[in-house]
Order: sequence, then C-alpha cells, then structure tokens
Amino acid sequence: MLQKERIAWLDTVRLIAMLTVIMCHCADPFNFYPGPTPPDIENIKWWGAAYGSALRPCVPLFAMLTGALLLPVRQETGPFYKKRISRCSGRFSSGPCSTTWFLG
Repeated sequence: MLQKERIAWLDTVRLIAMLTVIMCHCADPFNFYPGPTPPDIENIKWWGAAYGSALRPCVPLFAMLTGALLLPVRQETGPFYKKRISRCSGRFSSGPCSTTWFLG
C-alpha cells in the first residue's frame, strides 16, 4: 500500500477547522431560541451572534485547506476535473432526490 506523506501543519489546521465547525453549530440554539421567550432574549441573541461570528472563519479555512492539498495540479486538467466531478456529482444529486422522496 502506498503511504502518503503527512503534512503536520495541515493536519493541525484541519483539526482546528473541524473543532470550530462543531463550536459554530453549538451557537445556533442561541440565535434560534426555542420555547417561551425569556426577558433577556436580546442579550442571549447578541452573545450567540458574537460567538458564531467569531467562529465563522472555519468555512473559508476548509476552502483554503482544499486548495493547499489539491494545488499545484500534478496531472493534466481534463483527467483532474473528470475525477473530481465524478466523485461529487452523485452526492450533489442525491440530496435533492432524497429530500423529495422524504417530503413526498
């Protein structure tokens, strides 16, 4: 089996990005407060928005990680994109199909 060389700093950045995504999703209940409205709802929403905004860089961080791992392209452009499009097309089409089936 071919062993790929690991890049330690990219693994560290990936771990940080994954943890910030989890923490960012944990801030959602503060922005969409369920149940009866407490008297200090504005304060709760403000802190939820501040917490969520501080963690939002995780999304572009994943995009930058993808670029760092894919570029520079070491093969011809046609096979490179063909391989990636074939991997993603099923996943992108299965979402709307399963949602339509589930909702009826």
